[in-house]
Amino acid sequence: MYSNSIEIIDKSKNILYNLKNKLIDYISKNNSKTYLMTYILGDSSLINEDVVDSYRNNGISHLFALSGMHISLLTYIIIFILNKITKNKYINFICLAFIVFIYVFFTNYGVSIIRASLFFLLNNILKGLNIKIDKCYILLVILEMSLLYNPYYIYNVGFKYSYIISFFLLRNIKLISSKKNYFLSLLNTSIVSFLVSIPISVNSYFSINILTPIYNLIFVPLITFIIYPLSLLTFIFPFLSTILNTLISFIEYLSLLFNNLTFFNINLCH
Repeated sequence: MYSNSIEIIDKSKNILYNLKNKLIDYISKNNSKTYLMTYILGDSSLINEDVVDSYRNNGISHLFALSGMHISLLTYIIIFILNKITKNKYINFICLAFIVFIYVFFTNYGVSIIRASLFFLLNNILKGLNIKIDKCYILLVILEMSLLYNPYYIYNVGFKYSYIISFFLLRNIKLISSKKNYFLSLLNTSIVSFLVSIPISVNSYFSINILTPIYNLIFVPLITFIIYPLSLLTFIFPFLSTILNTLISFIEYLSLLFNNLTFFNINLCH
């Protein structure tokens, strides 16, 4: 359905919506707004379509969607700040949960961010109550809650990737974390993620890239330790946008370059 025109009848009085609009306006004025919208609000619609296609073809599009990695770093920063204010862990957790729920609202309830947020909160609640439950069961409870909230999530490709990959990573946590070397551990994670995602990729995009685990070895550290943290800093200090844009251009160049290696991208439908 497409509209020819939009008429503003009234403006929302909701504090959260007004705060979110101010946040969008603030980011829109930044020279790095494309990736700030991606990493702060989970909106990747501003990224060039050719670049988005290259991310998907290379199997690294998950790095540009808010997920567990981003929630972990964000919550770590929030907890660090809260611990400077008060040492009461219960008050800190309540404040953290409140902030996380507001953040989920800001990111338009993305399936990956909902999974990561609920998993983090439920896991910490159970730890606080000294209740030991297999993390796979926690994930399954969140899966059921999500589908009860919106049954149509089952048709969402990101939903399938998020839960199926998370489940198998949890089931193989000993294999993944058995290596002390970071890159070997990352390679194990990439291989497991790649193998279990093949049915979804084939069904949704009719192709797989056999170099995806290798690409993840390159892009995951760059995004995790440089691009995402720098995006958060650029959000606070806009003058860093030049550095961020330079690094982003390098990331996009690499992705487009690897995307030209079509020999390794196996198409299963013409």
